[in-house]
Amino acid sequence: MAPSSPANTASPPCWVSATSPSGCRADRQSPSTETPARSPSRAGARFPRCRRLVAEPVVRLPPWPTTPDSSAWPPRCHLNTRRESVCSGCCCDRSRQRSTKRYCSCISNSRVRAAALRHLRQGDGKPGIGHKPRVPSPKMTARVPCAKRLLAVVLVSLATFPVLRASDSNDAPATANPEGAEAMDRARGFREAGKIDDAIATYERSLDLDSSLVDAWLELILLLTEVSQHRRALETSERAVRVLPDEPRILARLVFSLAASGDETIRDGERAVEVAERLFEIETAYVTARLVAVSHAEAGHCEDALDWMQRAINLAQADWQHPWVPGPVGQTQVVQALNRHREDIATSPICDVATAASMPDEHPGRAYALQHCQTCHLFVEPQMLPRQVWKDYVIPNMGAFLGMHNAGYDYEVFPGRSPTEREIIARANVYPDEAQVPVSEWDALVAYFLNQAPATPAPREHEPEARMGLNQFRVVESGLSRKTPATTLVQIDNGRLFVGDFERSGLTVFDGAGRIVEELTTPHAPIALRRRGRELWVTDIGSVFPSDMPSGSLLLFRETDGQYGPSEARLTNLRRPTHTTFGDVNQDGVEDLVVSEFGHRVGRLVWYEGRPEGGHTPHVLLDEPGALTSYLHDLDGDGRRDVAVAFGQNREGIHIFYNLGGGAFRHSYALPLPPTYGTNFFALHDFNDDGFADILATNGDNGDYVSEFPKRHHGIRIYLNDGNNAFVERVFFPMYGASKALAADFDADGDLDIAGIAMFADFMRRPEAGFVYLENQGNLQFDAAYAPEAADGRWVAMDIGDMDGDDDIDIVLGSFIEGPGAVPTVLMERWVDLQRPLLHLENQLR
Repeated sequence: MAPSSPANTASPPCWVSATSPSGCRADRQSPSTETPARSPSRAGARFPRCRRLVAEPVVRLPPWPTTPDSSAWPPRCHLNTRRESVCSGCCCDRSRQRSTKRYCSCISNSRVRAAALRHLRQGDGKPGIGHKPRVPSPKMTARVPCAKRLLAVVLVSLATFPVLRASDSNDAPATANPEGAEAMDRARGFREAGKIDDAIATYERSLDLDSSLVDAWLELILLLTEVSQHRRALETSERAVRVLPDEPRILARLVFSLAASGDETIRDGERAVEVAERLFEIETAYVTARLVAVSHAEAGHCEDALDWMQRAINLAQADWQHPWVPGPVGQTQVVQALNRHREDIATSPICDVATAASMPDEHPGRAYALQHCQTCHLFVEPQMLPRQVWKDYVIPNMGAFLGMHNAGYDYEVFPGRSPTEREIIARANVYPDEAQVPVSEWDALVAYFLNQAPATPAPREHEPEARMGLNQFRVVESGLSRKTPATTLVQIDNGRLFVGDFERSGLTVFDGAGRIVEELTTPHAPIALRRRGRELWVTDIGSVFPSDMPSGSLLLFRETDGQYGPSEARLTNLRRPTHTTFGDVNQDGVEDLVVSEFGHRVGRLVWYEGRPEGGHTPHVLLDEPGALTSYLHDLDGDGRRDVAVAFGQNREGIHIFYNLGGGAFRHSYALPLPPTYGTNFFALHDFNDDGFADILATNGDNGDYVSEFPKRHHGIRIYLNDGNNAFVERVFFPMYGASKALAADFDADGDLDIAGIAMFADFMRRPEAGFVYLENQGNLQFDAAYAPEAADGRWVAMDIGDMDGDDDIDIVLGSFIEGPGAVPTVLMERWVDLQRPLLHLENQLR
């Protein structure tokens, strides 16, 4: 099934994502926004604009179970000298531990935490959780045995690993022997009555009757661990693995015994690594990656442990759902916990002081940078941007979004231009009334970035090889002239060309011969359209330049006698919409809409449910700014069309909302990208003919800074799908300021070629590189070619299709010469003199 969103839908001008009055995007690094209707979580109270990151990832689902062992992970647990554990959402004190009806995770973990506390007290006397990690001194290391110190680190790490009864999982296998299930129920009764020996014996009996009972294996292993029969727990785990070799939860318990058992004599780090890596192959998730890291730590492999823990952090950024524990999950809490665990390993004796001192993350501010910067987006290494940009732009803006202007820092805030806009920004709590980061931590964080950032931007590793001239295309003059080219949309549709213009607030319709057929008026600037039969649906962005005013709309033009009548507003008060996708989302036979409301500081992704009687009901999929192109496509093969969308702000990259039916969705951050990338477009194609949708994406928005500089990581990328919607970069073509790429078989040789444009090309040195044609030579090897005529405009819009009816694929580019970024005066004057809003590249194949 092809994606339902047309690949030739125009992308918005890149500075649509700008956020400052000057047109420079101020919140590329900023936290998210949210309406105050949502009750804040703990993380949300600390970072007001990031509350949605800990919200339920599934939209319109029934309430989650509220039983103790299905609470959100990770529990907020602390160790101190007075109490062994305090876990919100589970067993809040020791009196509740025994009264709970279910097998609560705090019961099984309390002794683990206590063991960790005891080992830490015997070492340096400091509790493990709630204290800043620090590199141990040689004196401390000398008096704390390595194995004992590492045990404390591992136990603290695994103590927050939620214990899951197998019966809490939806995919537990059906019992083959009812008598085994009955015995298991009796064992639970003995356990709850405190008759431990009877419970163990009865669990063993249930497994004799039916060895496929995952529930019984897990509960027996956990009970043995609870009563400190660690060797027997290990032996039982080994037996369970022999019976159920591919059951990930049982493998996880075996790893726990091998890497973090309370009985040090039975631990085997190398064996734990072997089992954990096999577990990761079966169940790829941040939880299993963390188990591999802990296993390497037990084996004494410092670098491997740190690498795997970082891999766990990256996986959690992409999908922070716990694979075995149901319930809403907070990304902020997950990432912070993983970072704490990584620091625990880094400061343990297996990573000696000399090694730690030589690592770039030995700076004391790095821990705070990881903690605070990852609450809303992927972490950005200091080397990604030059020092002056961090100092003059990123840090002041990030500080304002974290309320640090309330702590005496001279960080400018932008409250809005009008009373309505100011009210919207205030209601979203964009700028908190109080500092969200302690001053000492903020100062260390700032010092870290300024100390580690380079003085000048890093150059490209290599310049792309490209010939000058397009052998297969010729330039055709469109005959259209504009005093100040301000094209916002070009689209080829069934022999007609639609051109949107910001200055004229309208659409110009051309026929296949390039003659103007009709002029249509829109309220502001058309940014995307869909033509079906006699209906023309136009997405009007409202404000091309940064604004939080909800002035966008979705318009409908109806054709009568070959001419379109006045527009009808079907959706209004939209937050700078950039794209609309049409399709039956909930399979009720009525067409629905998916609208990307990019916004500015406040935005959202919404699907509008079509009603049989007419009209639409909105359902918010993600209440964050930055939504761009979207597609409706069945990505998981369940027969329902999922929503895939690119976001260019906050959590940049590609998000997938898996359609669960009935209007419910599961959110996955499928392809996380750093906020410095400048994500601005993507399309779904199958590049390797394996039947799975791959991703073609551009990263090149460079309207962030007043003094623009080329970024080495800008360009066109292809990410191949592994069959499970995990995407791996396969192709990267460097292209400064890349803003859109479209794929088609232009040369009719059976594979996909690519046409790309760059709004923020290197106009100082190579303005013709604003367009590139990549001819596929097979096996995703591309030959690149530039067009000299590409230097005649600033190309922000592009479409492909058969313009002249000769059955080959032509290319049309649209120019918008104003906007942020560095353009030489002589080049701008040339653009004004040329008055060229379009560049038509006619395919000469036929």
